[in-house]
Amino acid sequence: MKNMVKLLLPLLLVQLQAIAQTDFWQLVGGTESIHEIIDVAFHPNGSIFLASDLGGMYRSTDGGVTWSAIDEGLTTPYMRCLLVDTHGHIFLGTDSRIFKSTDNGDHWVDVNLSTGYWVNSIVSGGDNTLFAEFGYGIY
Repeated sequence: MKNMVKLLLPLLLVQLQAIAQTDFWQLVGGTESIHEIIDVAFHPNGSIFLASDLGGMYRSTDGGVTWSAIDEGLTTPYMRCLLVDTHGHIFLGTDSRIFKSTDNGDHWVDVNLSTGYWVNSIVSGGDNTLFAEFGYGIY
């Protein structure tokens, strides 16, 4: 039985890979000039946001066909992670800080949490609570 599984598993994986590449995924375009996309987030209003390492923040309002840089108020090009909360507020983790936008990414405000470490993840705990992981701890 083990030998049968070892024999059939690669065939199954090849078939699944072929399906994933042809039937489910489609390049929507517009991201060729954006440097190393790190994270993506979707806003309830339909906007899509991209965080790019060394490239800044980008927004698409047409399903990803075109992208616009949105960096007013950001003080670093090193983007690491994104979160859109239930109120539509956007949180951006960078190389050492967290920024917030309440106007669909048009303006960014530093939330005064300087970590000295990369902000690797931001998650919502509900009830206006956020958790951020950077460096050596969760805050």
